[in-house]
Amino acid sequence: MQKLNNSKSNHPLSKFGSRGTGDINTQDVNQLCTIWCAKAARPFSALVEVSHWAILHPTVIKSLPGRQKVSRDICMIYSAVQNEYISVLKASINFNQLPKKGAMYLGVDAWQSPNKFNVLGTVIYCLVDSNTGDTNFKAVPLDSIVLLKATQGSTLVVEKFGIQDKICGILSDNASNNKSLASKLKKQKWEHFKGKPQWIQCFSHVLTLIVQGNNG
Repeated sequence: MQKLNNSKSNHPLSKFGSRGTGDINTQDVNQLCTIWCAKAARPFSALVEVSHWAILHPTVIKSLPGRQKVSRDICMIYSAVQNEYISVLKASINFNQLPKKGAMYLGVDAWQSPNKFNVLGTVIYCLVDSNTGDTNFKAVPLDSIVLLKATQGSTLVVEKFGIQDKICGILSDNASNNKSLASKLKKQKWEHFKGKPQWIQCFSHVLTLIVQGNNG
């Protein structure tokens, strides 16, 4: 009986290895939520989902930022690290073991926002050497800009980061305007990019068009 009574008594969680949540600094909540949305590619609306709140600490829930706040904070964080990132690429210093003479491929995609702004997103693709000697594929977002001409936007982003002499190809969907883009970028006389022969059309996009055509 004595053992049974002892087992029913209260025990601190620390006895079972739990250290609790600790002190929560409400000023850190905005930054942590912003980094979570950006790194995990989560929609901003996830922060206002009631089902998500069920796993959060009450103090965190009270300090959760709204969607517009997260959007602004992501821009601020990106702007804060952008100059350093530009310096890394221009100086050919290893970025996650990026080889000094490594080739890069530029991924571009354009879309129109609900308020009718044309936006160009750019990504670089490359193979990087890990510490274990393996070679891994890596995609790194560069920038998203509002533009009038896709050619102008691609040139501005590439030259802004100083990687024009490392671009060996361009990846995009197979829209006709991207074909023109490849031809016009050839005139920029980047060292390794020679125009349409190095324009890579996204297979996923081509496959989607084929499926849509068959179903139509």
